[in-house]
Amino acid sequence: MEYRSLAGILCILLALTAATVSASRLELGENLHFLHIWISIGIASIKACFVLWYFMHLKHEPAFIRWFFVIAILILAIFIGFTIIDVAYR
Repeated sequence: MEYRSLAGILCILLALTAATVSASRLELGENLHFLHIWISIGIASIKACFVLWYFMHLKHEPAFIRWFFVIAILILAIFIGFTIIDVAYR
């Protein structure tokens, strides 16, 4: 992988980190405070996908391994979503 593309991915990851910090400081009101968690998890998921795709070389793997990855991420998202819903409505 070229240094130019690695530097580009680094800039994207740094921008997403800044977006996470900015999202945590948003004033969403008292009824929407739980959205901070959803926004942060969404941004973290995007960052994790970049790391997996480029640095763990998922883009060079066969299609069935990529599908297993997508299925695992969806199942994880469902479990995290259920956990957040459970905590938010107690």
